[in-house]
Amino acid sequence: MLKVLFFALADNASNFYRLVQPAKKLDEQKLCTVGVATSQDFAEARAKAAQMSDVIVFYSATSPRLADGFDKLHKMGKKIVMDFNDDIFHLSPYSPHYAVYGTEEAIIFDEDGLAVKLWEDGVNIDLEKNRKFMAEQLEVIKAVDLITVTTPYLAKVYEEYNRTAVLPDMVDLNVWKPLRVSYPESHFRLGWRGGHSHYEDLISVKSEIGKIMQRFPHVKLVMSGWNPGAFSGELPKSRVESHPFVGYAAWPYHAMSLGINAAFYPWKTIEFNKGKNNLAWIEWSAAGVPGVYPALDPYTDHVRHGETGLLALSNEGFYENVSQLIKDVQLRTRIGWEARREVEKNWDINRHIGRWKETYEWLYTESLDRKAASGDFASASI
Repeated sequence: MLKVLFFALADNASNFYRLVQPAKKLDEQKLCTVGVATSQDFAEARAKAAQMSDVIVFYSATSPRLADGFDKLHKMGKKIVMDFNDDIFHLSPYSPHYAVYGTEEAIIFDEDGLAVKLWEDGVNIDLEKNRKFMAEQLEVIKAVDLITVTTPYLAKVYEEYNRTAVLPDMVDLNVWKPLRVSYPESHFRLGWRGGHSHYEDLISVKSEIGKIMQRFPHVKLVMSGWNPGAFSGELPKSRVESHPFVGYAAWPYHAMSLGINAAFYPWKTIEFNKGKNNLAWIEWSAAGVPGVYPALDPYTDHVRHGETGLLALSNEGFYENVSQLIKDVQLRTRIGWEARREVEKNWDINRHIGRWKETYEWLYTESLDRKAASGDFASASI
């Protein structure tokens, strides 16, 4: 049986969905012999586990020093996979990670139209250091045997540097359930979940959310993971509920316990968002929660407007669609259940974990007449 080692060195969404969850399912279904190395393990133990494995999977090129050990592992016959779920070459300057990945100064314009240097070389960013770091990242990317990504778009981004295969984010429906949690208060709970990379997305609908809160006094805004003051600071504090990031082992239970009636997930039309996937829709749909999503790829590929979600291309459309979900309980119920059924069919990792096994087996055997992953999610770049 193929032996696969996953290096899951952080407690975040990326490491959970891209490493921890696939490892768990490969093990549960006895498809591979699996090991998971964490930051709590001694370096000697991680090295020994790598020596015993056939395929070794990392998330992102977190350390240029990784490339130093790849040559040794290759000589031992090991295959190395690097996984990405973002486009690291087009990071938004509003992301705090730009301090490490940014290679250009960034200028924005405030509400009065005045130019403001968001990132200035020698002040809050070291461009020479970052450019060197990104060059080292490319060396790591080129040194591995395969890049796995979440979407066909990302496959095209990274295939310039290496061969790629698409393994989409999925959820575990043994955990995610369409619960109906009610709170004593009579508020309609409008939910969002995400992190710091979504600042531009939230700000883009700040005005619309304000109008919705004015129009519907019974609506409470529920923010999970992050809630920037620039987005919600002007709203009545009694109608805004904020929850900090929780570890991803607990995240599904936290999400289901929030009692969300409808979710929203806006996207600003920026280069970085082209590399994002439809995980927000998958998660909320797994919980039976209807939502409003951007009428952009990949949501337009997977969300059927009016059936498994509502799609909005403009701010006006966003306002109208959210308002429609607030007003129409029958629409919410129908979309919630249809979306759940769609996830049961196409996005439950328990049904599709075989794609991971096929990809790793293909890589290890190097059978050129086989695709990396069969089915709709396979990348033609292999």
